[in-house]
Amino acid sequence: MTTTFFLNPRASGYNSLVQNEDGDVVPIEVRVPALDDLLPNVNADLIKIDIEGSELGALRGGEMLIKRSRPVIIIRGGPRNLNS
Repeated sequence: MTTTFFLNPRASGYNSLVQNEDGDVVPIEVRVPALDDLLPNVNADLIKIDIEGSELGALRGGEMLIKRSRPVIIIRGGPRNLNS
């Protein structure tokens, strides 16, 4: 699967899968593999997610990993993510 990733050339900390109001971003297409495809036979003790609004998609893509491993999951989000 691929998706559009928005690069912010002035502030790399604001690169995102979600286009923000700042019009100065460069869209590029990137491959987005699911955690279950990347780690089909791995058990995880901890999963940390900080992906600016795409947390639910990451969790869905790791459903089998989560069921198999039952890891601690840390999700970092800000006020912008509360309505998603």
